[in-house]
Parts: sequence; C-alpha cells; structure tokens
Amino acid sequence: MDDADGLGGKDAQKSVGTEKVIFWVGDQLTVDRLRNLAQYRAEDEKSYARLDFGVFLYGWFHLQMAFANSLHKQYGGTQMTRGLQHAFLLLYHFTNYKNLV
Repeated sequence: MDDADGLGGKDAQKSVGTEKVIFWVGDQLTVDRLRNLAQYRAEDEKSYARLDFGVFLYGWFHLQMAFANSLHKQYGGTQMTRGLQHAFLLLYHFTNYKNLV
C-alpha cells in the first residue's frame, strides 16, 4: 500500500499492522464489504495488507431506527385518541399554563 492512506511510510504501516487495533463501525453492507476485503487479502505477507488490525462491527443504526419507527406507528395515536401525540399535547398545554401562572 502506498502513502495515500495517511499513515506515513512502511514503519507506520508495520506499527499499525502489528501493534494497533482499529474499529470500523458501519451498516451491514459496509461491514460485509470490509470482511470480504479482509478475506480476499488473507494470504498477503504483511499484516497491514491482510487488515489484521481491523475489527469490523455492525452499528445497529438501522435496527434502532426501525424500532423507533415501529414505536411511533404503534403508540403515536391522534389528538383525539390516547396515544403519545395526545400525551405530548397535554404536556405542551401544561407547560404553557405553568409558565403563565
């Protein structure tokens, strides 16, 4: 690898490949691509080229957003029904009344 990765020369690459751990957190597609790249380069001679320093983790962002969307759809309600929207409306009116007194 050349100096385009910003890690300096071969000494810096050797240090990263043998002494450091770098965590990559991404969505499922990113982690899958990085793992495939590491598998593709598994037979390289240098630990830096083999990506031995990398730990690839799934960030759970999409799962959290799907869960939040599900909660919103289940408990959102309307202004007329008893849901979160009604509770937020009551809270809004209560805080405005409290500020007026």
